[in-house]
Amino acid sequence: MAAVVSEVLLEQFSKFVAERIGLHFPRERWRDLERGIHSATKELGFQETESFFQHVLSLPLPRNQMEILAGNLTVGLPIVRCSAMWH
Repeated sequence: MAAVVSEVLLEQFSKFVAERIGLHFPRERWRDLERGIHSATKELGFQETESFFQHVLSLPLPRNQMEILAGNLTVGLPIVRCSAMWH
């Protein structure tokens, strides 16, 4: 079973996602954000959510990893790419 992500980390990650990808996750959608985080953690090859957060928040992600993250946060929704969003 996936570990529960703390509200502090969800808030921090929500801000990161809004700034870097342009997706807004208000508090009432944090469970959706958490599901996307767990999916991206697995797809990017991390065993633990904590190491995933450290990786994502500490350095610029390569484009392919950013696309994987965005894809896991927007399951079922098309992603519109904007060059400014992917810098």
